Amino acid sequence: MSVSVLPATNNDVDDIMLIGEDPAFTVTPRIKFYDREEVIEWANNREANILLIMRRLDDRAPVGFCFCKVMSKNWAMLDNFFVLPEYRDQGFGQELINALRTEIRKRRIGYVSCLVEVGKVHTVNRLKRYGFEPGKVYEWRELFLV
Repeated sequence: MSVSVLPATNNDVDDIMLIGEDPAFTVTPRIKFYDREEVIEWANNREANILLIMRRLDDRAPVGFCFCKVMSKNWAMLDNFFVLPEYRDQGFGQELINALRTEIRKRRIGYVSCLVEVGKVHTVNRLKRYGFEPGKVYEWRELFLV
């Protein structure tokens, strides 16, 4: 099976929201996934965001997506990277990360960071294979204003 990775558009928002129903995205009981309006904003504001969707070539079914926030001219933060479980361990994650790297290099961004939940050994090992090095460890803090 072959896939393509392309910048997401408004036409991809429904599929990204569907992928977001996976329980893996739950950060806290109040935050299950991004708001639909956020995903639309990312698709429409490509200067400040990198939103990629990976689809099967045969039937255009979604395989995964990634979202990277451009923080400055030199720094981007990989906020989410997800391949649906049925497509894992087939090299598709590597294709998605390669597409992200290509986009980041086009923008001449030299540094990419990401957060990984403590104890997620498989995710940490996968990121190591993609070239991510360990950095400092922080504790997540949150403040809800609404």
